[in-house]
Amino acid sequence: MNIKLSFYKLIPTALLALIRTVIANMTGNAHFLTPRVSMVDMELMAEALADAITAATNGDRQSRILRDNLVLETRDMLRSQADYVRSVCNGDRAMLESSGYELAKQREPIEKVGVPQNVKAETGMAAGEVEFRWRSVHGAHGYNMEKAMVDAQGNMTWEFLAFTTRTRNILTGLESHELYAFRVYAVGVNGPGLKSAIVQVIAA
Repeated sequence: MNIKLSFYKLIPTALLALIRTVIANMTGNAHFLTPRVSMVDMELMAEALADAITAATNGDRQSRILRDNLVLETRDMLRSQADYVRSVCNGDRAMLESSGYELAKQREPIEKVGVPQNVKAETGMAAGEVEFRWRSVHGAHGYNMEKAMVDAQGNMTWEFLAFTTRTRNILTGLESHELYAFRVYAVGVNGPGLKSAIVQVIAA
C-alpha cells in the first residue's frame, strides 16, 4: 500500500484542498510526532497558496507567475512530507489513510486466463489447409494450439502445434482429406488456462 504522488496532475485549487486535508489529518496525529515538514510551515504554505490563487483569478501575468511558483513549492512540500509518512507507515493502510494523503490504487490480482470460446475449424481453400479461429481471451499473452489425428475408431492422439498471438490462423501442411481435431488454450501471466472445446474438420 502506498500514497499517490502524482501531485503534478492536480490543479491549484485541488492542491490547496490536499495540503489543507493533510494538515487537518496530521495535526495531533499520534502516528506522526516528528513530521519532516512542520504543521506551521504547511499552514503558512497553504495560506500563501490560497492568497495567490485568489490574486491570479482575473489577475495579471505577474500574479499568475507567483501562483505557479507557489504550486511548485507546495508540490515539493507535499512530496517531502509524503516520504516521511511512507517511512513511518511502512505500508500500513490505516496509518497511511490517517495522514490525509490519497492512497494509490492497488493493482488487481490477475486471475488465471479464461477458456477460449466460439472455437471453430473450417476446411481451407488450398490443399492441406484448415482455418482455425476463436474468440480472444482477456489477459492472454498468446495461445497454444494443439492438433490430433482421428483414427477410424475416433481415438485422438494430441500434439502441440504452435504458439500464436493471433485468434485466426491458417494451418498448412496437413494431409488433404484427412480428419483432424483441434483445441486451443490461452497463456497468461499466471500460466496456461484450461483447454477449449474440441473441434473437428477435414483438411482441404
